[in-house]
Amino acid sequence: MALELDAQAIISALVLASLPFILHQILVRHRPGDPPLHKGWIPYYGVARELDQNPEKLLARLHKKYGDIFDVWTNGARMTICFDILEAVPSMYRNTKQMDFHDFEVRLHTPVFGYPVEYRDNPDLQKEIHDLTNVYSINTDNVKLMTEEFTVAFDKLLHQSIREKGTEFVTDMRDWARYLMYAATCKALFGQHFPAEEEQMFRDFLAWEWDFVNMAKHKPMKKIQKGWDARERIFKRISEDMAVNEDKVTDFIKTRIQIHKKYGYDPTSRGFASGMLQLIFAGTANTLPTSFWYLSIALSDPRYTKMLRERIALYVKSDELSSASFDYHGLTNDPILTSFFSEVLRLKASIWGFRLCIEDAILPVGGKEYFFKKGTTIWVPVPIVHRDEEIYEKPQEFEPNRFLKVEDGKMTKKVMFKKNGKLTRLAHLPFGGGKSMVL
Repeated sequence: MALELDAQAIISALVLASLPFILHQILVRHRPGDPPLHKGWIPYYGVARELDQNPEKLLARLHKKYGDIFDVWTNGARMTICFDILEAVPSMYRNTKQMDFHDFEVRLHTPVFGYPVEYRDNPDLQKEIHDLTNVYSINTDNVKLMTEEFTVAFDKLLHQSIREKGTEFVTDMRDWARYLMYAATCKALFGQHFPAEEEQMFRDFLAWEWDFVNMAKHKPMKKIQKGWDARERIFKRISEDMAVNEDKVTDFIKTRIQIHKKYGYDPTSRGFASGMLQLIFAGTANTLPTSFWYLSIALSDPRYTKMLRERIALYVKSDELSSASFDYHGLTNDPILTSFFSEVLRLKASIWGFRLCIEDAILPVGGKEYFFKKGTTIWVPVPIVHRDEEIYEKPQEFEPNRFLKVEDGKMTKKVMFKKNGKLTRLAHLPFGGGKSMVL
């Protein structure tokens, strides 16, 4: 009798334990007209764990299985993955009234950048700040001025490093390259006085950046405590600097301060500091890893080192160790140097292009049309596009001349590649695309 009861209890327990898995398979269904659905086997979470651990591996496998567009079930919701650079992605970039990056970005304001809720939810203030940033970043004179400020800061930081360590020194290339780019970018954005060279602030920025994804996913505090504490110290340091150096900031920041004061926010406020942190991230998210990988790959093979030195030598105007010693226009337009740089970006850029459907929308993919409800998130996994065998020959290998085009004996940068026999400019998207493309 006891054995019968034990068997029944075991069977009941097994049924109860399996019920969530059965319901997951029954209730999470592919809907007519939707892209193929990969729902995973874990109830509610679906493929969330795999996306956390190795998104590139998972999505590359699903790309081969389902094609250029499919849905995945993660954390109780569908997410659309799109690889179609011939039809769907161009349509997404054009259709800003229905699919927008900014609305996706807003979701990160409080959990990641620390926006106070009342600051985040002030639409007039946020619109003015957003409009100012867009106008400033596309104005040629402003970009030129910021570039000049960057080179001034970079030269000072480089000379300071040489004074402290000598002309030959051993360093962690990853941290050193990231530090130079981070500090020079901050000073170009905010002013040469900005305390970006302080080691603690740099370390805090790296600690916060490390927890960026976990913050975006609303992970529990124990998972993000280091990043959270680092962010608080950054806010405190920005507020301290603004309290004494408000008159020394760049014209761009002065205008931001005026807008904030108009809505009752002092430059020493948490709201202002959170916006400053977002600017630092926007200015360094791509440049920090790119600068490290460029130097790392350039020094990894004597052939690359020799080639780059010979090309750069063509544009050296003096022996002085300064940005002014180089022909900037020549460097940035040299087809061999730009091909090398483009190939670094192809293999190492980690940008993931998101769009949020702010209205119901339709996307063409491979001759079909798919309907997406308002609120749908569409994800273009650029690193996997950059490794697509249909676009690039031996995509896992570094080929410095991949973006070099020779025509009528002249070398130029190659910008068009073929997929499915059709030419496209969107095979290379290291800075995203559309109006939210990083400039």
